[in-house]
Amino acid sequence: MKFWNFAPNAMDDDAVDLRITGDILDSEEAWVYEWFGVPCASPNTFRSELAQYKGKHVNVYIDSYGGSVYAGVGLYNALMEHRQSGGTVTTIGDTKVMSAATLAFMAGTSRQMTPGCIFMVHNPLTDLTGYADDMRKAADTLDTIKDAILNIYEESTGKNRDDLSALMDGETYMDAAAAIENGFATSVLYGEPQQTNTPRNFSRRMFVNFARNDLNEIKKMMAKQATPKPSEPTQKEGNPTMDIKNKEDLMKAYGTLVQEVQNDAVTAERVRMSALDALDDGTELVHRTVLHAKETGMTAEDIQFFVDTAKATAPAPAAPQEPAPQPNAGEDFMNKAIADNANSGVNNVKGGATPIQDDAEAQRQAFVDILNKKVKGGK
Repeated sequence: MKFWNFAPNAMDDDAVDLRITGDILDSEEAWVYEWFGVPCASPNTFRSELAQYKGKHVNVYIDSYGGSVYAGVGLYNALMEHRQSGGTVTTIGDTKVMSAATLAFMAGTSRQMTPGCIFMVHNPLTDLTGYADDMRKAADTLDTIKDAILNIYEESTGKNRDDLSALMDGETYMDAAAAIENGFATSVLYGEPQQTNTPRNFSRRMFVNFARNDLNEIKKMMAKQATPKPSEPTQKEGNPTMDIKNKEDLMKAYGTLVQEVQNDAVTAERVRMSALDALDDGTELVHRTVLHAKETGMTAEDIQFFVDTAKATAPAPAAPQEPAPQPNAGEDFMNKAIADNANSGVNNVKGGATPIQDDAEAQRQAFVDILNKKVKGGK
């Protein structure tokens, strides 16, 4: 089952519309998705099908949570090869462009987003068990993979590599305006984004880390606010500029604000955990999915699709069985007695009347006969 679909463009015979709507994964992982009946495919198959439209303009609509980094790079390479062979590519963020899906999005010379589309970048992650050396090697591998991702982001956006890395560190969610500001997108599909005074980027992991006593990010923000502007004196009477070096300094200078941010972060984390617990029905696959989400910072919305799929394919519970009858000592005794009687043969004995009356008459007759003999003998 494919996660993409090619269709002729209704307005231009030399153009084709491509929709990418499924999880992006490697070929060796496809069997899991096929078992659940979830759309999926590999970049190699995608490259072969894309080659049929050589020289054409391709509008690539993307609505994906992402998936494998390697598969995402494969899609990026296939679209870049299409450009090199004379075709053109426009990528369009439909509803969500997240994780590895952002790599395919970067292949567009024009990169558009709908006003409601969400764009998200984060550091690569992996599941691993093993020895300490295995963990260290995996960490080094993830750093290398991040560098490879940054190569694509830097090439496409033209932005500073350190700034792009910081966005990945923060697991940053962006609306259309923020994606344009950071260079990931080039325009909004249906007009210009509305300007507001609210922050365009939301980094959930930053607040989660703060709740775990990681004050690095908040210290940077506070330090920027504490730095005087060039036109301002470096020190005001009665209110000297504080040099924030540790948590205690931060609490003294901005105690109320720090407490508010910390409370909000803790509340958000509790809400996230509660929402994940509500999805857990106790079955093994769902339970493991929820535990993984808790450990990696994912939300209930992030795993809703996988939980629903697992529940839909779970075997029906076995029908309850009638309880076995409990032993009855009295009944067992009677049954045994009946069986013993039957085995003894008593049932084959025939009954009959006792001749009580005939025996009495015979005894009287015998007594009379004895008397008669005596009488006769005495004569």
